[in-house]
Amino acid sequence: MVDQAEYEKRLQNISNQAREGNPEAQYALAILYSRHNIDLSLDWMNRSIEGGHVGAIYTLGAWYIQGTLIEVDLEKGHQMLKHASDLKFSDATLMRAALIANGIGVKASWPEALALVLESAEGGYSRAISQLAFLCLMEGGKKARDEGNKLLQAAAEGSDMIAMYTYAKQVLESTTYEKPKDRAVVLMALAAKAGHPFAKNHPAIRGVPIPEEMPEASDISGEINWSAVRGVLSKPPIPPTPKAKVLRKDPYIATFPVFLTEDEADYVVAMSARHVTPSQVVDPISGKHIEDPYRTSSDMRFWHTFQDLVIFCINLRIAKATGEPLSHQEMLGVLRYEPGQQYKPHGDYLLPDMQGRNPEVDRSGQRIKTFLIYLNDDYVGGETEFVNIDLKARGAKGEGLVFHNVASDGVPDPKTIHAGRPVTGGVKWLTTMWIRDREYRFRD
Repeated sequence: MVDQAEYEKRLQNISNQAREGNPEAQYALAILYSRHNIDLSLDWMNRSIEGGHVGAIYTLGAWYIQGTLIEVDLEKGHQMLKHASDLKFSDATLMRAALIANGIGVKASWPEALALVLESAEGGYSRAISQLAFLCLMEGGKKARDEGNKLLQAAAEGSDMIAMYTYAKQVLESTTYEKPKDRAVVLMALAAKAGHPFAKNHPAIRGVPIPEEMPEASDISGEINWSAVRGVLSKPPIPPTPKAKVLRKDPYIATFPVFLTEDEADYVVAMSARHVTPSQVVDPISGKHIEDPYRTSSDMRFWHTFQDLVIFCINLRIAKATGEPLSHQEMLGVLRYEPGQQYKPHGDYLLPDMQGRNPEVDRSGQRIKTFLIYLNDDYVGGETEFVNIDLKARGAKGEGLVFHNVASDGVPDPKTIHAGRPVTGGVKWLTTMWIRDREYRFRD
């Protein structure tokens, strides 16, 4: 841990470099000040942009799209992201793809979004190749699976953390795979080093030294048939919805076995793991989000600036399963419960304040449905318990659970009050999606 004196020395060094015109130092200061002085942050960010720092162009564009630090300006955000993309900043290209798929600030277009990811992938960016791999595997046909497996290996060899873990896991746990398992062990170890939350516990790498850097890659990119990839992904891949198993009709509660594959569930965890922060609740007096012992988990949300086409297609799958439009969904969330953590009994519906109003309901309607997906099952405790109707659920990995938060007349149903019971061993991961009765708008 860096002590205060060392931290202040480093900060002073960065400040000096920034004042001397170093764009990288100016960008670092902009990020630092964004936590507590947005005006000063924007000043340094714009200086960095004037100095040609493409990461600053990308970051400010994302801020304009998201609107949490500065006022939303979708047009300006798209312009800046396109500028960064034109300068070959690959993350800007992928962010544009997700925004175009969702129709944020532009007309929604899957072909345009896919074209951007393909452009980045064909240019060798492993994160884009990994997205295409999972999309092909989602599609499920033989041609799609063949190309998906080649893409997955190519992304793994290109050091994409998610692909390294998934590809290595497939090789190491298969009895028929002909790929060399010693190479897979190295890739699993590198995935652990990169921070994959599941890789570090894989038994194949116990006692295995982690390489300092990626060994010479096996280049299979020449085997990828890009025309075939375009063909199988001409529309968003949405597998058939599993038949719902109804647990209760009043309130309606049902499960969807194997809603996500194991690899898809792992993908969501890996995408979210570095971004979870302590969960909050809404203070009934101030209306502000605060931390509270009532809810001790950690969570994150897939804002549009953080989504990719894989998450977008999972959202489409949820829309199909619930029969509700994609536009009525809030942001897909991920929850993590470590030992001892829980969420005490609560309802997902939105209640009026003391004056009988709720600005959230006024803006985007009531939360009529909740859709959960269990992302792992190797933990103890942690049941989802509906406390007023004596029903507990503990889904298998990849299983979906839906329940209706309101009665048929739209009135919040207290029978849906539920709790995330304490985890007593291991770590529990799951997604949550709240669905409104009209188009969801994050802000006015």
